[in-house]
Amino acid sequence: MAAGVEITEITEGDLEPLARFLTREAPDVDDASTSARDVRPLHWFLFENPAQPPDVPRGWVARDKNGEMVGSKFCAAQRFQCDGAAYTLLMGGGFYVSGSHRGLGLGLMRVYLEQGKRYALFASTMNEVSGALYEHYGGYAVPNTEHEYLGVLRYAPVVEEFLARRFGRPGMARIAATVAALRPAAVRGPRGGELVRIASPAELSTLSIETPPEHAREITALRNEAFLRWRYFEGPDAARALYVYRSERGERALVGVTLRARGHRGQVRALMVLDYWGALPAAEIGNVARHLAALHRDHADVIAFRGQPPARQAALQQAGFLRRPLPRAIGVCIDRHGLLPTRDWYMVPADGDMAR
Repeated sequence: MAAGVEITEITEGDLEPLARFLTREAPDVDDASTSARDVRPLHWFLFENPAQPPDVPRGWVARDKNGEMVGSKFCAAQRFQCDGAAYTLLMGGGFYVSGSHRGLGLGLMRVYLEQGKRYALFASTMNEVSGALYEHYGGYAVPNTEHEYLGVLRYAPVVEEFLARRFGRPGMARIAATVAALRPAAVRGPRGGELVRIASPAELSTLSIETPPEHAREITALRNEAFLRWRYFEGPDAARALYVYRSERGERALVGVTLRARGHRGQVRALMVLDYWGALPAAEIGNVARHLAALHRDHADVIAFRGQPPARQAALQQAGFLRRPLPRAIGVCIDRHGLLPTRDWYMVPADGDMAR
């Protein structure tokens, strides 16, 4: 670690300089970022989290000898379940170091790894560099987190992004993509069933959606009332929505979504499916996607699913979705002390900071 650098636990008084640091250091990306642009999301995520054990830091910041912030790492708790047992895991996001202090990353990683003696560790926004570092310390890739499925509702902004990335001429890409506006949406209208928004957190106590059998022996979020209230109704994200889907046979699922801007100029409005949770046939996810398309067609250009098992991936393809590979598996778990009973996961964007 560089001389004169001090690592301390994150306090509420650090949030304003931390927000400025992340705005300066976090790279611009075209999907959900670990970065925070103001204090409100940071306060909600780190200091209003109902799962955070009282003796676990919310994370750490590093300052140089002049008191300037030069590094950060979050340590946010989330409750998971597997085979009827509950587990607390610690999410290690918000991991950034200024260019002049690159070696500092190892110091921040070490204080986070110390928490792994009592709690398994995970992350949900890995890139090539951070993923390799996590794997160096014993991390393994979480299944089904190396890709996403995109259903296009409006082609022009999506084609613009493809052309801009392919040819590196954003202005020309924008002009050329206007022709794509004539192409009809890939995801069409629903075929039965209904999707009803949960308007108030008071409705959460009456949901009673049991763990689907296919996820019972996987590590997956504990979707209790406290978590759902915090994730979907508290904090500053006004774009979130939580629905209950009912199939024609009466089967039910929770469906969480939020809107995020993507693309080189934020021109792609992506409806990220935060969660899909219910004991329904695999093919039913296609109809859920069609309901989402019908509800959000006026203010979304694409619908994005992540983390879904193979049978649901096939159903999404049949519904008109395209598979988009990610540079690497963005989900990683470090469990060096064998605290978890399995390496099988069902990780969705509502977990960790994948869609914060």
